[in-house]
Amino acid sequence: MPALQRTAAVPAAGMLLMLAAMGSFTTMDTVSKLLTGSHDPIQVTWARYTFHALPMLLIAGPARFRRMATTARPALQLVRALALLGSAVLAIVGFSLMPLADLFAISFVAPLLVIVLSVLFLGEHVGPHRWAAVAAGFAGMLIIVWPSGDGVGLLGGAVAFGAALFWAIGLVATRRLDGEDPRTTLFITALVGTVLLSLAQPFVWTPPDAAGWGLMIAMGLLGLLSHTLLIADFSQAPASTLAPLQYSQLIYGLVYGWLVFGDVIGARPTLGCAVIVAAGAYVWWREQRGPDRTGPPIP
Repeated sequence: MPALQRTAAVPAAGMLLMLAAMGSFTTMDTVSKLLTGSHDPIQVTWARYTFHALPMLLIAGPARFRRMATTARPALQLVRALALLGSAVLAIVGFSLMPLADLFAISFVAPLLVIVLSVLFLGEHVGPHRWAAVAAGFAGMLIIVWPSGDGVGLLGGAVAFGAALFWAIGLVATRRLDGEDPRTTLFITALVGTVLLSLAQPFVWTPPDAAGWGLMIAMGLLGLLSHTLLIADFSQAPASTLAPLQYSQLIYGLVYGWLVFGDVIGARPTLGCAVIVAAGAYVWWREQRGPDRTGPPIP
């Protein structure tokens, strides 16, 4: 009986950690959106990277720094780092154009874009069920961005889609980096983003006040906390158990959007959110049942 209790408790701990991670990520994004009201998105992204990377460097020390910076596939690491940097910049631009929940909903097309990219660049085969889910996900995105009184508009939709596309490219690159030390991958991504964004600061810098500095530091520390929680939860429960809980970010986004920014989501974006979530959930469900007859499952 004690063994059975431990078995049940471990997935529960992982699920709670995933919910905490999604809440932490959403809090970080809310701070980002607050900062875009007075600072350029490039500066906001710089703060997110820099105050995430600095604690990593301080904790690691010189010896571990050299180990983490060593990689057998520098070109692929660079592609991943640049893709995720592009995704972060576009996401923060998107925060200035639309409610949090709408951007989060559009970002959930990223797993569906991974399917398309895997076919184009990895030569994988995908069955009709997953292609139907991809089509449904894109339809949901069009519902959200369709010009109307309660939609986010084509510009906001294009920015959010770009963020999702770059994120999907980063995910595909991560798959190709299988076997690399995850700490090396995380460190190189943080280092590349910090260096490149630092070079751009003379062109976009607006001196923050004390509250601005506090929000920037908090944003970076929240990013570090979020990734730490994410790593911890995958050590406690299977990825297949945790994947659906990522959609909790939509709920967090709705709550933060209403409490902090007074966002009220219209009927059309709500329908689009539901379609995208349903498409992603269907892909996850198909993965649990096994591959489509015409090809292997897409991770």
